[in-house]
Amino acid sequence: EEVDFARFRMTTLTAKVRSLGDKTLKAERTAPVIVDHEYRIDASAVILDGKLDEWGDADWWSTNETPPLTGKVKNWNGPADGSFQLATRYDEENIYFAAKIRDDKVLPGDSLSVAIDPRPLLARLARNRLGGEAISVKVGAPKDAIVAGLDIQPIGRVAKEAFKAMGSQTNGGYELEFFVPIQNVLRAQGEDWSNMQVGARLRDVDKSSEPPVEILWRASPRPLENRSFGHVIRH
Repeated sequence: EEVDFARFRMTTLTAKVRSLGDKTLKAERTAPVIVDHEYRIDASAVILDGKLDEWGDADWWSTNETPPLTGKVKNWNGPADGSFQLATRYDEENIYFAAKIRDDKVLPGDSLSVAIDPRPLLARLARNRLGGEAISVKVGAPKDAIVAGLDIQPIGRVAKEAFKAMGSQTNGGYELEFFVPIQNVLRAQGEDWSNMQVGARLRDVDKSSEPPVEILWRASPRPLENRSFGHVIRH
């Protein structure tokens, strides 16, 4: 099993068919592994205070001018109505995220969700559906311009106390800072883990009487799939 992260990769998948005495028969096939873009994650501890001053040199990932949408798509009126930038770092205990959200009207029900698929690359290719090893959280939008702790909802069997989020409203949107435990990545790949997949979705409520629109960054319209997730490489 060999994975070389270049723009277009070829990797050999070796599958054990059966054993006959001391002889093992193997079947090999070469399959393309296409990674259209790589995103880096750097090692750096973060003081979670809801302020993004220490993220100035981060590699920010941004939704594009015409991002994929789901939900009440006709309610999306361009990037100023709903878009975001995301950055990430890690240390021995946590994966940290910072987010800058543009939203012309911050309302109850607005949120940012992030999903991490921590499995090794070939396992992710073999099964696109997210399983129990995935890390998924939803962070609610802050209520005002004062930095405060925010509601963060993990999806899965992980204690809520292991997650933390802070943020505040800004002129034209809001900012978030949050972390999730790295334990699922270590369980899936060990301490020498090399990569993961990440997808994010912004939930924007324009009217309380209508369903929200969701703005996607490298996420699948189906929340339980990792299709289109970004490949995040450890540095």
